[in-house]
Amino acid sequence: MPKRNGWRQRRLSPPGTIGVPNPQGGLTDGATGCYPTSMTVKPSVSLTDAQYTFALEMVAQGRYASVSAVLQQGLELLRNQAEAEELETAALRALLASRARETVMDAAAFEARIGAMIDERRRAFGPAS
Repeated sequence: MPKRNGWRQRRLSPPGTIGVPNPQGGLTDGATGCYPTSMTVKPSVSLTDAQYTFALEMVAQGRYASVSAVLQQGLELLRNQAEAEELETAALRALLASRARETVMDAAAFEARIGAMIDERRRAFGPAS
């Protein structure tokens, strides 16, 4: 496939075929097309008026270059949040698994252990005034 100035040219579908999806979205009629080598996808999205207004305000304030940049940042935040949740879930599962392998202390042994800890603290701090 020949490459021209960061664009790759290729036949999108065999001649005579109709209705084959192309990288830019939509359908191709079999003509040769060009698409960026980075394969940037340009989906159509629907926003509420409030969401669009907020995105425009972010652009107007100079925080982002475009509404697209606002949406990209939002998706990155969601992806990072999802990854963090997956890591937390894995850590909790590992903790639960390790706790399940530990021996469980019965109530009498637990009370004896707590009593010993309290007695030790009383000896360390001396008699109460």
